[in-house]
Amino acid sequence: MMKRITFSFLLFSMAISVSAINGFGIDGNLVAGLNGDEMVYNPSIDGRIQWNDYFSSSLGIGLLNSGVKDIWSNETETSSTFTTYRLSSNSTTPTLHLSLRGQVFLFETHGFPFYLYAEPKITFVTSSSRKLNLNELSYEKGTNPQTGENTYTLTGEPVYNYITSPNHQDFYGSLSGGISVELKDNVELALGYGYTNIDVFKYVRDKSINGSALQNHLPGAGFQLISIGIRVNYSVE
Repeated sequence: MMKRITFSFLLFSMAISVSAINGFGIDGNLVAGLNGDEMVYNPSIDGRIQWNDYFSSSLGIGLLNSGVKDIWSNETETSSTFTTYRLSSNSTTPTLHLSLRGQVFLFETHGFPFYLYAEPKITFVTSSSRKLNLNELSYEKGTNPQTGENTYTLTGEPVYNYITSPNHQDFYGSLSGGISVELKDNVELALGYGYTNIDVFKYVRDKSINGSALQNHLPGAGFQLISIGIRVNYSVE
């Protein structure tokens, strides 16, 4: 399905090119999203073709950084011993993306023109391989005879386990929109908001580490994102 969408995307971009190319551009973007309680970052640099006053398309490369940290235990009110579990993972992988941007003029104030834009994007994540670590610490619970408060004594050695997820390549989609302002001739600042269906834990959701299922301790698939970018334009006229 994503391959068909990508092909259609390319055809649409080529169809726009029947008009004369207005110019080229280089865009630098910092994209950040909140996946559950975890931050995801995807800085990128794009090469852009401006087909006309309304449409442009970009091809870019970036880095996708994501991770997870979670702590839980099997302690109960009546248990005298229990184990705490600490799950952690951090991974950075290269990405490629193709986008089509449409924009319209909004207004001008104090000599600064503002534009409204929308941008669908297809992102190719080059690797899904990541390492997930699980540290287990066992404790014995007691009671302080003087204060009546619970006491916790570490028993045994910490247990360290990990798994490595399978390595696959995937296409994902996103849609964002926002406002850009021309700061000076051929230089724009853009602020955007959107959503992507990227799932950085796609191939480990059904896995477990040393008997501990991961599904309930991983962020969900897809997340909202914000972006800030600088666009430098070069006219061919």
